[in-house]
Amino acid sequence: MGQFLFSIFFLLTVNAFADTATKTTTPPSASEPPPDLIVRPLAEPPSVHAAKSTSSHVSSDVVTARSKLVPEWRFSAGPGMVVYGGNLAQTTGNGSVGYALNFGALTHLSEYDSILVGVDLGINSWSFDTGFTSSNTSATGIQMLATCVYQFPSVFLNELRPYAGISAGPYVYIAKIPTSNDSTLYLEALIRPGLLYQASNDLAFGLETKFGILGTDFVFAPQLNVNLSL
Repeated sequence: MGQFLFSIFFLLTVNAFADTATKTTTPPSASEPPPDLIVRPLAEPPSVHAAKSTSSHVSSDVVTARSKLVPEWRFSAGPGMVVYGGNLAQTTGNGSVGYALNFGALTHLSEYDSILVGVDLGINSWSFDTGFTSSNTSATGIQMLATCVYQFPSVFLNELRPYAGISAGPYVYIAKIPTSNDSTLYLEALIRPGLLYQASNDLAFGLETKFGILGTDFVFAPQLNVNLSL
């Protein structure tokens, strides 16, 4: 009887030892790495996250500030006419028509403003009969005006942009006669309504109908122009 009990005890002991050895030597599953080999991402400290956010905000502000320091310029040039209703240097009689070549440059006061400032330049060519029987004479007018323009919102699918402005400054009138040249300085002040057709972001075509005072008399100066933005 004792030998029988000893045999049962021995078999149970061997079986338990075999189960323990099997559990110890079985490799972990490939889909479940050992706990000491699992790499977990570390959360960024609050100070690092705040520094990155501040750096990004500062960089954005610097880019915006630099863009505002370099405003867009709009240059224009084109032909026109000048209809003058007065008496320039007492040579033209009542009324005269001249031909003009106009130039201009405008820039925004700031990046988001509709107000532009710049210069309104032009060369006018006048021809007339001075009364001398032997020859006709001519004259050249040079306008050098400071200008300010307000640009209205776009209409008709953002292609047409109306605007209005004022220009004022000196106008040099040089009359060429057979014996000498006669130069006279006038004050010119103009109102300049116009309309731009925006062909692209950098190119526009304009029609402008300036009118105002040259010296003490009325002047009408319509013009066509091409505008290039840089």
